[in-house]
Amino acid sequence: MKLVSAAEMKACDLYTIETLGVPALLLMEHAALAVVEEMLRLENLAKCKILVACGSGNNGGDGFAIARLLKVKGYQVELLFVGNPEHLTAETKLQKTICENYQIPLYTQLPKNPDYAVLVDAILGIGLKKIVYPHIGQVIEALNQLKLFVFAVDLPSGLSGDSGEILGQAIRADKTITFQFKKFGLTKQPAKQFAGEILVKDIGVSDQPLISH
Repeated sequence: MKLVSAAEMKACDLYTIETLGVPALLLMEHAALAVVEEMLRLENLAKCKILVACGSGNNGGDGFAIARLLKVKGYQVELLFVGNPEHLTAETKLQKTICENYQIPLYTQLPKNPDYAVLVDAILGIGLKKIVYPHIGQVIEALNQLKLFVFAVDLPSGLSGDSGEILGQAIRADKTITFQFKKFGLTKQPAKQFAGEILVKDIGVSDQPLISH
């Protein structure tokens, strides 16, 4: 199994999108489908109220796509947006708009007395290099305290994809669905402890940049 750094993963993504011409939205859709496929294995998911927490980067875009797929399948799903609306990537902005069109409830603060059973963590991606912003750290801490069954998208938010260290606060996941290649950080502590069961899913990203070097 290939192990990659955050920079190597970014290079593979860019090669797939810019050189091979695979739309970023298509990769996002593949990532969302991979997470939903794994979520459907959870017993009694149909009885669970699901919260999908999204940031403004493409990890958040994966989250919005996951929420829409769950909504279409008839699951109870709500969104928590903790990113900066001015920093939304083009793909994430579109996915967010689609969720709004589907009238999926969207909050910018965690509701009081939440009754969720499952959390999808799509707040931060693998490119995190510095301590999480205080307000995001507070959200992460509050989500951890809810003790939900947590699916992390690519990497639990707040962890370094390279060193595996906690950058301020980090989500504790039960399952981490990482895309295409396992990230170096997921092989190290404390990330291994925070990631829970780690599953690597093929979403169609080329490994050519890894071979070229």
